[in-house]
Amino acid sequence: MPAAERESRAFLQVGLHMRYRRLYRYIKDFLDAGRLGNLKMVWCQEFRGDWNPEATHFDDGKGVHRDRGTIDHADISIEYENGVWLNLSMCMFASNRRFKGRYIGFIGDQAVLDF
Repeated sequence: MPAAERESRAFLQVGLHMRYRRLYRYIKDFLDAGRLGNLKMVWCQEFRGDWNPEATHFDDGKGVHRDRGTIDHADISIEYENGVWLNLSMCMFASNRRFKGRYIGFIGDQAVLDF
């Protein structure tokens, strides 16, 4: 990615703003201790409304906030070389009344950890 950035007019920025939250440290310690056994699957689902209450709401169904040009929904599945699957589903224009934040889970051959 850094090489692609140098060859383009793009700007690469990596944000790790949740890296040191207590929950994520707990998850890392749990995984490092081998309590799941062999990791098989990881998922994260985040369905919530826009964090900016002044944001322009759209009605054209494309899921893009016109004032920012931000695509605010995605569903991604990745199979890593070691066979572990990752699924990320997100929607930043979901109703805050129905969905409450972020759901994270890990499936191993000995245990399941989910929040």
